[in-house]
Amino acid sequence: MLTLLAYGITLWSYGGEKGSLGDYFLTGYASVMLLNAIIPHLAATLVLRRYAPGLITALGLNTPVTLLLLSRALEEEYVSWEPFLMTSAVFLIAILGIIPVLFRVGHHLER
Repeated sequence: MLTLLAYGITLWSYGGEKGSLGDYFLTGYASVMLLNAIIPHLAATLVLRRYAPGLITALGLNTPVTLLLLSRALEEEYVSWEPFLMTSAVFLIAILGIIPVLFRVGHHLER
């Protein structure tokens, strides 16, 4: 579901003008995915002192690609800092809130 959300936001951003709400949604979503790449995967590896599945992909692919996207969006003024940070915070709260719901729906669908 979150991947479908990402596709929808990307299409919205692509179809809009520079600095559109779609651009802010895309960078807000990307910033949360950057945190997701670093926090659970790297933290789990360090705490458990063994490889956590997804760490190589998270740090070797997702992190550099997301950092490039965010840095270019800021450098080329698709987004500005303050609204970008606010959008990122809203997305963080929203995604943290929706994850338990998605797990419940998935569990229900498995039955």
